[in-house]
Amino acid sequence: MKHLEKATRELLHVTLDQMRTTSKDRHLADARRIFVFIAIRKIVTTQKDLAKHLNRSPSWVTHTFDSAASLMTVNSNFRALLNQVEDYYLTLKKHR
Repeated sequence: MKHLEKATRELLHVTLDQMRTTSKDRHLADARRIFVFIAIRKIVTTQKDLAKHLNRSPSWVTHTFDSAASLMTVNSNFRALLNQVEDYYLTLKKHR
């Protein structure tokens, strides 16, 4: 998960500690959605493990993933940002 954390930190300018907060700031909320969406789709991890990593509940992870999936269909800016983070994550993972 370290490559995803790095991609999120560098492209979205959000640290893991910031993602662990309960702030409803749009920038942080979108970063959380992107992180959860990519983690579930690209990293073999359980929702329980991801929830523990982010100090959240598994139901929060499910809700956040569903929210990201919904935004992907209606918000082209969110979709582009998610794709950019995902591409960078895959590049980092490839060149470890």
